[in-house]
Amino acid sequence: MYNGIKVEWKAFSGAKSYYVYRKTNGGSWVRVGTTTSTSYTDTTAVGGNTYTYTVRAITGSAISSYDSAGKSVAFLSTPVISSLTNAASGVTVKWGAVSGAYKYRVYRRTNATSAWTKVADTTSTSYTDTTTVGGNTYTYTVRAIAGSYISGYNATGKSITYTLN
Repeated sequence: MYNGIKVEWKAFSGAKSYYVYRKTNGGSWVRVGTTTSTSYTDTTAVGGNTYTYTVRAITGSAISSYDSAGKSVAFLSTPVISSLTNAASGVTVKWGAVSGAYKYRVYRRTNATSAWTKVADTTSTSYTDTTTVGGNTYTYTVRAIAGSYISGYNATGKSITYTLN
């Protein structure tokens, strides 16, 4: 699962550290962090907002200029699965709506070491996976999508053994 928005930039010659600034939904610039690295993860970001970031290099007592336009990103919360249930036609997965999401992508895997496989895209907050087989255990996770932006996901997922045929 993602724990914020990761901002990355190229190193500035002579920089000792960097100030990271953010605007929320077009507001004013606010410094959200200081780092000696060329990346910063903004863990205070809240889903459903559009954030714009810019960075200033600190070289001793001098501070560089910054890109006043910045780089914008819509931040979507990670969907939380509320229930998995056995249905006659398969496993029904339900999750809470995510602010700003246009659709959702449902994934599953059959064991903890297998890769996630895309099952479906849907505009609903529930989906019934009709490709299940009785007696098998399935683990599901969901991502929210808004245009080219996609949320994080619960890497552990939520599991159920399908008991119907």
